[in-house]
Amino acid sequence: DKGALLLGATVAKSAFSLLGLFEDDGRAFGLTADLALVPLGRLRPIEASRFHGLALDEKQSLPVVFSMRSGTGIYSGDPSQGKLTFQRQAAYREVFSVTGREVTALGSRWVELQSGEWMRDEKLIHVQAPEHWPSWAVAGRTWIDVAIGTQTLVAYDGTKPMYVTLVSTGAAGLEDPHTTTATKRGTFQIHAKHVTATMDGSEPGHEFDLRDVPWVQYFTEGYALHAAYWHDDFAHPRSHGCVNL
Repeated sequence: DKGALLLGATVAKSAFSLLGLFEDDGRAFGLTADLALVPLGRLRPIEASRFHGLALDEKQSLPVVFSMRSGTGIYSGDPSQGKLTFQRQAAYREVFSVTGREVTALGSRWVELQSGEWMRDEKLIHVQAPEHWPSWAVAGRTWIDVAIGTQTLVAYDGTKPMYVTLVSTGAAGLEDPHTTTATKRGTFQIHAKHVTATMDGSEPGHEFDLRDVPWVQYFTEGYALHAAYWHDDFAHPRSHGCVNL
């Protein structure tokens, strides 16, 4: 009875990781991580994002800027002297350590990179260390600071920044997380970690079923930090409330 083999039907926003591919009677199938079969004719492959953040150390640390426009010019020279020489173009979402020195000249505001070069302060996301450290920022204790306004995340060991990246938080921004897809705000402790997990939702019109979501860390209720393989829109709010990396 072929009908007995049918486990169910997917919703529109479904995603799977596949252990293998094969053909049977002219049809292509994928074997999912939970050992189910899905016909590939109704799926599309996902190309992994090439974006990544920046590991920080003594040579490269905060503050940093992310260039949010491809083709932003990088110049040598000194804008305050009106002398700049074009060097190259920045890539979209490229990240640079900066000195913190800024000047207004030639009709624009400029930021100095650690390399000694300069960029116009246009379409840049700035990330700086806190002016006032929380009480738990002590050596040996790791913690994460997520900024919804700039869509950025910094991982710290005490007061030492270790990694900075762009994220995607809840699509509803700073609205009420109890009634919208906003990310819940506050101070939390991560209470559960999973190498992979299934995330789904059944709200009418917003159903989704995402299998094998990697590196899930729940910090309160159903809100988690986790990798998101199904989009490459980091730096823009778009999740159901979790923090996508």
